[in-house]
Amino acid sequence: MINVSGPDQPPALFCRPAFYLCLMILMLLCSSNMVVYASLPRDDIGFGIQPRNIQLQILSAKDGLSQASINSIVQDKHGFMWFGTQEGLNRYDGYDFNVYLHNPKDQRSLAHDWIWTTYVDRSGQLWVGTDGGGLSRYVHESDDFINLRHDPSYPYSLSSDRIRVIFQDSAGIYWIGTDGGGLNRLDRVDGNFVRYRHDPEDAASLPSDKIEAIIEARNGDLWIATANGLARFDRRDQKFHADSDETSGRGGRSAPGHWRWQSTDRHCGLQ
Repeated sequence: MINVSGPDQPPALFCRPAFYLCLMILMLLCSSNMVVYASLPRDDIGFGIQPRNIQLQILSAKDGLSQASINSIVQDKHGFMWFGTQEGLNRYDGYDFNVYLHNPKDQRSLAHDWIWTTYVDRSGQLWVGTDGGGLSRYVHESDDFINLRHDPSYPYSLSSDRIRVIFQDSAGIYWIGTDGGGLNRLDRVDGNFVRYRHDPEDAASLPSDKIEAIIEARNGDLWIATANGLARFDRRDQKFHADSDETSGRGGRSAPGHWRWQSTDRHCGLQ
């Protein structure tokens, strides 16, 4: 046999097995990395590893959605997805949409077609806040709604029909924030509301009647975000404490219940 590799090189016949062996090892390493990559949990997302085969499905009016402007999304205890739009409430089961609209001839229909917020409480009950029709509570068994509206002649009704926020605290109490009507506390026993309004003569009142958000601190105090600042509602004295002066500093302050309000150039919030 003629040696074509030169006098100082091993014969080509002996190099081929080593080449194939290295190739097999490389392939095994690659396949091993692929298996590890595919089996990584979703917790690793954000560390430079992206999941594969992400499918994005766009749902539109062609699929049965009543309107393209979505104001709120929530999932109930039955697994249904609810989409609040400016033209009705949509229930989605993963395949089809069921649209709920206001019918002036049916008192058990949706209170208004313009949906601003949807909320599922601790028992799984769906609540719908509308922009002009008040509050609707969905009754799953009868597939209709019980509506609560503002009544000018009844002081214990909703203060406004323009609902922005629905919140249930740890004690089971419902708080309804409105656009222009202040804050409402619902008594589930008799269905009456207690109203909390802004009073320019009372420093312990709401800073504004436009409510943007509601959260609860660990000690049970409610934090109310309004169009004119933040207020803390103390259940003990039933008063609002505007903390704008204390919370405006960049260092922040420790609020009751271990919350901390911080304000920076790029972020501010309760921690």
